[in-house]
Amino acid sequence: MRATPGFVIHLGLAAACTVDAASDDASAFTATETETAADGSTTASTGSATGASATAASATATGATSIDTAADDASDSTDDDGHGDSTGGAPDDGALPAKLVAGYWQMWQGPRVAEITANAPEYNLQYAAFALGTESGTGHVSFDPVYSPPDELRLDIAASRAAGSRWLLSIGGGGEGAITLLEASHADQMVASLIPIIDDYGFDGIDFDLESGPDGWSVDAMAAVAQQLDAHYGPQFIISAAPRPYEDEYRDAALAMGDTLDLFGFQFYDAPEFNDPQFLHDNIVYRVNQAIDLGIPASKIMIGCITYSDYGYGHNTVEVYRDIFLELEQDHPDLRGVFIWETSLDALEGWSFAHGMGAALLP
Repeated sequence: MRATPGFVIHLGLAAACTVDAASDDASAFTATETETAADGSTTASTGSATGASATAASATATGATSIDTAADDASDSTDDDGHGDSTGGAPDDGALPAKLVAGYWQMWQGPRVAEITANAPEYNLQYAAFALGTESGTGHVSFDPVYSPPDELRLDIAASRAAGSRWLLSIGGGGEGAITLLEASHADQMVASLIPIIDDYGFDGIDFDLESGPDGWSVDAMAAVAQQLDAHYGPQFIISAAPRPYEDEYRDAALAMGDTLDLFGFQFYDAPEFNDPQFLHDNIVYRVNQAIDLGIPASKIMIGCITYSDYGYGHNTVEVYRDIFLELEQDHPDLRGVFIWETSLDALEGWSFAHGMGAALLP
């Protein structure tokens, strides 16, 4: 669905498997798509999908490992390959911090990027949501921020990057239906339309949030986009994917992309079952361990969260998500980080996600 006057679309769909301790058979997922009005009210539609059920043993959460990182000054960097301009190109080494506290900046709802930089410096990775399809049945996309004027956004992203944050352009979203990424021609179209946007705003990479399933995108075409952009910008360019937990095709894409893929962030929210801390715990532990066992390194894996207390659908508290991350980190010290959908919700609660996760994860 698209934005309509007076409404802002929540495009970060997620779903959960229903835990069934007695069976490993497939079980129902409940997916909720939400619309958030300007006054904060929400409406929703629900659907279902299928996926494997799982259980996981609880363990005691412990303190986060302290890892020293240094923020790169990205205020005036430009690579030899042409990425970068006066608004702030990619950093020389493109390195991400060892631990990430990330947030989606939603282009219909904000907040101003300068507000995030001033109040929540813990965000060391941010996603600009979203690049949307411009012509149905093709891979062409555009980025038309609604909340911030483009000139302001360019300058604010440059200042945020200079302060140490990285910025990815997220593609798609839960209500996006125009993008088709099935064939090599679609991949070429997407790359051709992405490069001017990336160069214009100084993005450090892209994030795949295509939620149209096998009818809308293929593993080979997604991998082709990633490989072409990696070849164009160099290995410092960041490639991310943000699957809903049950989207197994994203695991196939992650394995196909190999080292080209840098981050793999599950959306552990928007299903009503995620309001239950034990269910959330078991589902996150199962899905993260499953991905690692299949060959996706822990250093790529992010845990997606919604923590806004008045959110009407699947979410939980900062503390619950934090403790699950810290528990998993005991077995997987390289587990990369957490992200929130979306930073406007964090702003409504005094940046509790950024501050709480930053204190637990960052040095």
